[in-house]
Amino acid sequence: QVFGQTTFTASTAATSSTGMKAPAAICTETGFVPPFATIIQRLWVADTGNSRVLRFETPLNSANGAAASGVLGQSAFTSSTAALSSTGMSEPSGLAAEPNGRLWVADRAFKRVLRFDAAGTKANGAAASGVLLQVNFFGSGYDRTPGQLTVSPQGRLFVPIVNENRVLWFNSAGTTAN
Repeated sequence: QVFGQTTFTASTAATSSTGMKAPAAICTETGFVPPFATIIQRLWVADTGNSRVLRFETPLNSANGAAASGVLGQSAFTSSTAALSSTGMSEPSGLAAEPNGRLWVADRAFKRVLRFDAAGTKANGAAASGVLLQVNFFGSGYDRTPGQLTVSPQGRLFVPIVNENRVLWFNSAGTTAN
């Protein structure tokens, strides 16, 4: 299957529910179906060139070129303006999803990590639930560029800080660990 294009040979950049511009990161959100089978419920795509994150529901059951079912960072599928706010982002470059439905987004240009609680239920353009690496959603004063994210089975978020040559980790509530 292919997302963002209608065929495997197409490569046109687009700002729509079926198009992308420079996707940079992906992650999946899994669930369980009895008897203990793991399924992929959602595919999340950091559509870096469009300053947004796209949500695809049940991606393994989708056809080539399927439309995204949701967008974070933009109010609509047809907008791509970067915005330093709780509802905007610029150059998302890393993603991590937790089994509880929380999504973490590395917002590279604004040097922050956004937290979306119950991300799969959020409406298009919904506000982030929290922010890391900055004091609030509107500040970009700290010069810490986040890279690709990962969450451990224990709920720890690992954030590589590219320009400081180190990795930080946070607990599941998004507070700094020792």
